[in-house]
Amino acid sequence: MTALQAQAVKMMDGLSDEHLRRVIDFIKGLSSSPTEDDAEMTEAMKAFHRLTSSHLDFPEDFDPDKERWEALKEKYGPFTMKS
Repeated sequence: MTALQAQAVKMMDGLSDEHLRRVIDFIKGLSSSPTEDDAEMTEAMKAFHRLTSSHLDFPEDFDPDKERWEALKEKYGPFTMKS
């Protein structure tokens, strides 16, 4: 057993049965993640799978709020929020 596995087991020792069920369901979901060509997947599920399987590498200092505001200013020009 690796140190990481031992740490995971130690963390699960204090969990209630309900929480353990959730952990088990989560792990099952990880090990049987659907593929995009699965016939039973809805369009939304396929889109979510594509989104979660993409590996986006953002810089350490990435600020999504700042990026969003800059994009809004670029598209619509400077504006202020009125209360």
